Amino acid sequence: MTMRHFILSIILVFQGVYTVLYSQEITYNLTRAAECITNEDIDTAKEYLNKELQNNPHSVKGLDLLGYIYFRDRNYGKAISLFNKAIEYARKKDKDDLSIVYYHRAGIHAILGDTVKSISDYKKSISLNSDNPQAFEELADIYFYIGDYDYSNSTYEQLMKLDSGNPYPYYGIARNAYFNNDFHEARKYIHKGELLDSNKERSYIMKMRVESMANNYTQALEYAIKILKENNTNSEAYSEIMNLTDTIYQTVVDRIIKQNFLEKENDIWNILLSHVYMQKSQYNKAIECLTPIVNSESENKLLAIYLTAVCNDCLYKDEEVVKLMNIAIEIDSTDADFYYHRAYSSFFLQDFDLAEQDFKKAMELNKEYGYFCYYMLGWIKEMDKDYEAALSCYDMSIALNNTYAYSYMMKGFILKDYLNKQKEAEQAFLKCIELDKGIEQSSCRQYAYVGLGDFNKAIEINDSIIAKYSQDAGVYYDAACLYSRMGKQEEAILFLRKCLVNGYLRIKHIESDNDLDSIKKSSEYHLLLEQFRNKKESNDKITLTPLNSTEVLEIPLTLRRSGTYTVKCFLNEMPVSLVLDTGSTNVSISSIESDYMLKNGYISQNDFQGYENYQNATGDYHKARVLLIKKFRIGGKVIENVRASVIPNQEAPLLLGQNVLNRLGKVEIDPQKKILKIYPFHELQ
Repeated sequence: MTMRHFILSIILVFQGVYTVLYSQEITYNLTRAAECITNEDIDTAKEYLNKELQNNPHSVKGLDLLGYIYFRDRNYGKAISLFNKAIEYARKKDKDDLSIVYYHRAGIHAILGDTVKSISDYKKSISLNSDNPQAFEELADIYFYIGDYDYSNSTYEQLMKLDSGNPYPYYGIARNAYFNNDFHEARKYIHKGELLDSNKERSYIMKMRVESMANNYTQALEYAIKILKENNTNSEAYSEIMNLTDTIYQTVVDRIIKQNFLEKENDIWNILLSHVYMQKSQYNKAIECLTPIVNSESENKLLAIYLTAVCNDCLYKDEEVVKLMNIAIEIDSTDADFYYHRAYSSFFLQDFDLAEQDFKKAMELNKEYGYFCYYMLGWIKEMDKDYEAALSCYDMSIALNNTYAYSYMMKGFILKDYLNKQKEAEQAFLKCIELDKGIEQSSCRQYAYVGLGDFNKAIEINDSIIAKYSQDAGVYYDAACLYSRMGKQEEAILFLRKCLVNGYLRIKHIESDNDLDSIKKSSEYHLLLEQFRNKKESNDKITLTPLNSTEVLEIPLTLRRSGTYTVKCFLNEMPVSLVLDTGSTNVSISSIESDYMLKNGYISQNDFQGYENYQNATGDYHKARVLLIKKFRIGGKVIENVRASVIPNQEAPLLLGQNVLNRLGKVEIDPQKKILKIYPFHELQ
């Protein structure tokens, strides 16, 4: 049980205790108040309790009930104040009532993280009435959370005597054991608890935990699968599988695919697999899992639409996100998430009217979105050059969440660049730096350092982010904006190229982003945008191997004297032998091959798509012409629209690079048989 789950259990116990205690007729007002609480009519319950306390200000039960209501409202200070009064006014004969008040106050102390006071109140509650199993259980849990396993175990043992048929104390001792790395003891007590427990899901959870802690990852995975078969909404099993994805990725993928094959009519496995792929940033594969559900009338259709939209957002495919959210909103117009995602993508498509409308709708439906929606509304106003309105929105964002660093950073630039309030701008930048910690994709303090004129610190942070998230196109775009703001145009162009090459194709946003103003007069900037402006989604698509396929493609290789292998391929049906080069980014050919293909009709001048930097096997970058191969065939597999680098060196080797290998599947060389093995796409790591 996590601390969060423990807190939730306290909340539920609170409600249950009141229902039982005060369903008995004590006074009319107390009885009616308890009924109203049970029926969720809290306002009326308050009226009855206020009447009760007017008649009897020292009513322990009345104060306790009212304390519960304030607890529900998360007004913990008021709740504790009422419990304190109840304890003050309690008489000796009110021993049972007093026990309950101490028990309830202990729960609030636990929620607030004051374990000393919580333990003290649980002990007082038990000393007044030792017939409350829940008090023993929660006290034992508190001891566990502070790492006092001996006291926790002894408290669980007392609970066993009080409630002999309860499996929970056995599971509690098991938990203490595996946190002490005593896995044998843990398994023993799990078995004892299981014998008393009709809920198999609960025992599977315990077994999953202990095997995970013992590094028996495959076994932990099996129990997670069993849990989801019992209850496909179990969050702990989902979380465990996500954790296992980082350690035994391929095993997780294969196991889910197997389960999906066994239960073809159960959407849960495709949804789970999509989450696994999403965790590994394999968004296209996640979309592949979700598409059959999106196209069905399944009860999970809306969830699949939403997850597909999230994947497309991560791929910077804003048009797709808007289309999907339009469908989602038609099905359910009350979900704030749908409006938020449509607003976010509409913003990058420069549809500011729809974006503003949807951001406002999102925070109307869910107030928790408020601070971020105001942040985005501020950005919209800034794009419209309404700087006073932008500042107002950023201030509203800060008022709703004073820990969101981005709002301070954006406020700082408004004050500095447009409103000439340098001192206030400096304060905003310093606050951003104070709040923004660590090296994350979401880091923004590098911009604040630019605002303060500390370019070296900004570059240091930027370099660290890129080193950590080198596969993410967005970090290169952020770098382009950063260097542009510093007036370092050459570097800004370089990073802009990198982000475009890696799939950041928000062309409209790039054109309107004032962070890039310093490079917008550059011819290379315009060449870059023109090169990528008409890039179609279909250029990146191939038909994936079905998830349940077991086909392995084998392609003959030729071993050269140099120790490298060549493989026969067809470029628009022109046969060539390409060197297998896992270190090269792109397919590459020399100018001799490209000239031959042009003269003999295999390509046309329209197939050349400008220039880009080409990375060779040594890691060096060279400028190369880009050729689009419309049909690339290898071993019977056809891949459409493959980008090839034409090296301006007649002696340059012909290389089969990662842009083909990554689209084939998992590639493995068998040196004995001299074959290239290509596994189905679901085998990709």
